[in-house]
This record gives sequence, C-alpha cells and structure tokens, in this order.
Amino acid sequence: MVRDPEMRQAKNSQVCGFSIAVDRGKDRDPLWMKCNAWGTVGERIHGFFKQGKPISVWGRLEPNEYESSGGTIKEFQLNVQGWGFVNFGAPKNESLQTPPAESEEAPF
Repeated sequence: MVRDPEMRQAKNSQVCGFSIAVDRGKDRDPLWMKCNAWGTVGERIHGFFKQGKPISVWGRLEPNEYESSGGTIKEFQLNVQGWGFVNFGAPKNESLQTPPAESEEAPF
C-alpha cells in the first residue's frame, strides 16, 4: 500500500480510498493503481492497513476520466470486492491469508 487508506462519505455509504503498487517483475516498473472499497470491506481495510503494509485485493476494474489543467486524464481504478493479508516470510501455500468471506457491491 503506497499511501494510508482514507475514509470518506459517498452518497449512501462509506468508501475507503487507497493506492497500491503492483510488482510486474524484475525488469518492469510497478503499476500504480487507485482503489476504492465500499462499506464493511472499506472499514476493515482502513482498520487493518497503512502505508507500506502489503495487501492482496481483488475486484472490478472501472474506467475513470476527468479533466485537469493538462487535459483529459483517463485511468482505471479498482473497485475492491475482497482483500487478504500478505505474509512474505511464509511458505508459498501460506503467503495469502484471506479473512472470512465478505463482499459488497459498490452502491451505484
């Protein structure tokens, strides 16, 4: 996680926004990804994680477009549907620890 998660109020729900860096291998730059996690999923991420702590997330990639002083910015962000703890020191089959099942659809 490359910045601390931040909670904010959306229309009908709380949303947790954060950014991650995805390792793409030895000779490639990381992929930087903005993430949003809604409701309980976001509350738990906000409670367990901070900048520098590894996290595994999965969900839906959504296109995002907005205007800036340099023109139109087009990017993708991840609407997180689930997450897990990552333990880099554990054997391969134990490196991802998934919390109890929880999944919430984004309320839009």
